[in-house]
Amino acid sequence: MKNVLITGAYGNLGNAVRSEYNQPGYRVITTYEPGTFQTPPEPNAFQTNLSDENQVADLVQKIIHDFGSIDIVILLAGGFDGGGFESCDAARLHKMIELNFETAYHIARLSFNQMKNQTSGGRIVLIGARPALIPQMGKDYVAYALSKSMLFKLADLLNAAAAPADIVCSVIVPGTIDTPSNRKYNPDADYSKWVKPESIAAMIRHITGPEGQAMREPVIKMYAD
Repeated sequence: MKNVLITGAYGNLGNAVRSEYNQPGYRVITTYEPGTFQTPPEPNAFQTNLSDENQVADLVQKIIHDFGSIDIVILLAGGFDGGGFESCDAARLHKMIELNFETAYHIARLSFNQMKNQTSGGRIVLIGARPALIPQMGKDYVAYALSKSMLFKLADLLNAAAAPADIVCSVIVPGTIDTPSNRKYNPDADYSKWVKPESIAAMIRHITGPEGQAMREPVIKMYAD
């Protein structure tokens, strides 16, 4: 039984990822932000402020105590903010770093330390963004691009620190995801070129499953638009 920890598990992409792992051989463990639900939406769902390192540490320790291991970590939680340098003040920059980097870093670090003690190692998946890779896009989303760019470096450092343990950190870089909200704000777009949440979920399961055991590619791009 592989224990799969998913943050951001109740958005459009999160729903698809949870569904992908809802099969024999996996135990899905999720987090949700305070105020999101009055009661846990699932038996293994835990209310956690991902920006609070102490809360994350308590969560990781509980998972290890209750389930024995953390085998796969999928970090989907994050946020978006537009605007170029004219509007990217310190407050907006810090908010994006908190939402997109710190929420991933706390769990990734603590899970990584646990995986190093497991003979089976583990898999960590981060969600990147094209504006962090393409300056011509990033200039219009400065705070967002900078915060997401930190995830690529985090993956590099985790992979360097992992050797010789069987731990791999990958970054999925999706194009525009085909969600109701994105369609609402882009009514004239060619949706056939947008990536489906289910396609991203299937790729994540592939690279974290037995068939992806030999994969060591840190950055996986999924876009055609």
